[in-house]
Amino acid sequence: MQSSSLSALLATTLCTALFPLQADANDSIARVGAGGLSFVKSQDIRMASERLAITPERIEVRYLFENDAPAPIDATVAFPMPAFGWNPGFSEMDLNNRPLDTFVVFVDGMPVDTNMQRRALLGVRDITTDLRRAGLSERQIFTTFGQKKNPANPDDISFDFTPAQISSLQYLGALRKDTPVWRVEETAYWQQTFPGHQRLDVTHRYKPFSGTIYAALYPDDEANGFAALPLSSQDGEEHTDHACVNEGLAEGARTNILARTKALFASGAQGVMVYLNDVEYILGTARNWKGPISDFTLNIRAAHPGGIVSVCFPGTPTRKTDGSLEYHFTNFVPAERIQVNFYHLEAIQD
Repeated sequence: MQSSSLSALLATTLCTALFPLQADANDSIARVGAGGLSFVKSQDIRMASERLAITPERIEVRYLFENDAPAPIDATVAFPMPAFGWNPGFSEMDLNNRPLDTFVVFVDGMPVDTNMQRRALLGVRDITTDLRRAGLSERQIFTTFGQKKNPANPDDISFDFTPAQISSLQYLGALRKDTPVWRVEETAYWQQTFPGHQRLDVTHRYKPFSGTIYAALYPDDEANGFAALPLSSQDGEEHTDHACVNEGLAEGARTNILARTKALFASGAQGVMVYLNDVEYILGTARNWKGPISDFTLNIRAAHPGGIVSVCFPGTPTRKTDGSLEYHFTNFVPAERIQVNFYHLEAIQD
């Protein structure tokens, strides 16, 4: 296991461009975490290496698996996706309440077709069979949740459940105030042969459900330590630090953000908009393979020049020529999940 010391590190140089912005409030978008490939605990197949690259717009993971057994092993490899529920589509928050439809996988450089397993969950209870028995179609269960769209008025919510279906759904507890409350859990999977005593190159990538929240900072806020600085996009956790933003004195991301904020004030900005995109990644699925990850690399790159990055992770990263931060470990046992905060600052002129 790696050292438990934490690092909260920054990205690049001061972004000096000043843009007039409105400071009106807006919906935030909470992040939704996804992760790596899952497999029933293996005594023979290990991760010889994993290279994980995270940006707010893209996650790519390249694995080298090695089968230590002499004979080939046929196995089912799975990618569990974040569960989602009925989506009225009324707010920005709804953007991350939908299927993760950008997942692709390549084996030895060739694209692989994946299958999809879908379940309808009420809490932790699988009610897929119950919904089918109630006469719901696959579309009603997994895609529309029974909602009908009115082309003339997109805000007009109605459902195509029959009276008999409504009665069954109410009996199951699957309706609350006449709206569906079950969630859909999807898992992409495929059959894979791991050749004996050989390595297999598997890459997957997808667009993450990145959270979004922002706050306006003004010179008068310095007296309260700029308390409005957002630390998380999760509702109720806006000021909970899961990414080591406050870690350390000289190295903490907060220190860097506030230094840049004060520099923008000094250059004539009336205020500073601080935008946060946070990305959650589930690392714990890597523990399903044999032993620790022999060679592990985490690369994090901000979306904006001059962006500031903060993450709780052991060790100290190196800065690459493209401005990204990179961690490297051997015999790595990952934590369950990580949250990466990406900050971007813009000046308010009026």
